[in-house]
Amino acid sequence: MKIQSNNVLLSSQQKSQKLTMEYETLSRQYTEQREKMLSQIVTGLLDVFNFQQHISNQLVELKNQMEEDQNLTKSLSNTLM
Repeated sequence: MKIQSNNVLLSSQQKSQKLTMEYETLSRQYTEQREKMLSQIVTGLLDVFNFQQHISNQLVELKNQMEEDQNLTKSLSNTLM
């Protein structure tokens, strides 16, 4: 009976170790996947921010060019009159 109890205890301990190892593996995989996803989100946000900055800069440049063209047109118009 004692041998059988020891075998049951040993089997239970082995199952517990196996479950602990599986838990640790899954926990590590979860952490790795979470870090990858967060990194991808940060990269995506940086891409969007950089694109927005590029568009903003282009709009400022376009506005400045338009103002220069308007001033040139006024200047030529005044010269011709």
